[in-house]
Amino acid sequence: LLFSKVVQQGKQHSAQGVAHDDHTDVPEGPEGHHAGGAEIEHIGDGMLKAAENEHRHAEQNAGDGVFFLVDAHRQVHQRAAQDGAHRGAQQGLLQLGGADGQSRLPQVGHGCVDEQPEAAGGRGVAQQAQQQDPSKHVARTFPMTYEHLYFHSEILGCDKNFSIILPKSYAKDTDRKYPVVYMLHGHGENDWEWANIPCQMIYEAITQVTNDGSACEAIIVFPHAMEVKTGYFNREGWRYEDYFFQELIPFIEKNYRAIADKGHRAIGGLSMGGGGSFHYGMRHPEMFSSVYAISAAVHGDITKPSENANDIVSGTAYTPEQLEAAKSVYFVLDCGDDDFLFSNNVECYKSMKKAGMEVQFRCYDGAHASYYWYDALRRAMVYFTRHFSDQCR
Repeated sequence: LLFSKVVQQGKQHSAQGVAHDDHTDVPEGPEGHHAGGAEIEHIGDGMLKAAENEHRHAEQNAGDGVFFLVDAHRQVHQRAAQDGAHRGAQQGLLQLGGADGQSRLPQVGHGCVDEQPEAAGGRGVAQQAQQQDPSKHVARTFPMTYEHLYFHSEILGCDKNFSIILPKSYAKDTDRKYPVVYMLHGHGENDWEWANIPCQMIYEAITQVTNDGSACEAIIVFPHAMEVKTGYFNREGWRYEDYFFQELIPFIEKNYRAIADKGHRAIGGLSMGGGGSFHYGMRHPEMFSSVYAISAAVHGDITKPSENANDIVSGTAYTPEQLEAAKSVYFVLDCGDDDFLFSNNVECYKSMKKAGMEVQFRCYDGAHASYYWYDALRRAMVYFTRHFSDQCR
């Protein structure tokens, strides 16, 4: 219930969202609406500057900006606490859920029974909790198969988990191949609950945009980058980027009916995964048609190294040759106006536009939180569809 309220708040906030796009022919759904239902407005640099000024004004009102950042982090932790409470309530669902596309929801109760006689003094007889009858449980069947798998990585020297959603037509249309979307989770998350969103809500988001025709069916892969060590980039003792491109992608394309080319691959992610997807698109432009980076952990100007010594990509300053190669990829930076990474995303967008790259900046009302990412997932699926080589049926 807590999470449901948060999502509803996010939907209300998203109704005020705006997007910056230099393309004029980009309606993302029926009648020019994006997956969340809010009409996308195409705005100029003046509106973007106004959004920046509003963000900066909030920082100034908080003093030297410290309290603003503290407040932003407080929002994150409040959302995390709410999400954590929800995940605790959902734990039974996840444990009972299977790879066959069914989530075995616990039965609420067995219905009404005869009232208990009242004891002396007008109070009811003390009651005891009883076990539910499993035979009366009715499973809820979802339209897509959600598999939780792993294989042994020779590069990393350990078993690596990943989860995968198969299209609802996958089992019936056995001659059909599908585009593939890779969605990278954030720090502290995993492949089971991308963006701290339970599997059931991921189903809902994907089903909404595929059923209404605004997004095509696709194989969706959720890697896991939090086991043993953390992060999407190569470093000593953790060659995750090599694992991703040399083992995970080949495994998916060998074992599933995937269309194995750049024009039918896309990648996205949130926070740490937003930064991961962004840099994967920049460093491997031959692999992806589009990138949708949500609340991305980017350091700003892509032509300059990060000044943060703790930045995992602190040495990243893209050369003119790399920038030119990445012009074949369509990028989106999608970040809430209350996100503590807002300024970094704006600076990153500006440097990409200056370099002549294909990029949009999208800003909606929201913070660095799951309710924002839930809506952004639907926007991402619509965007990916628009940039696959062939429009899917």
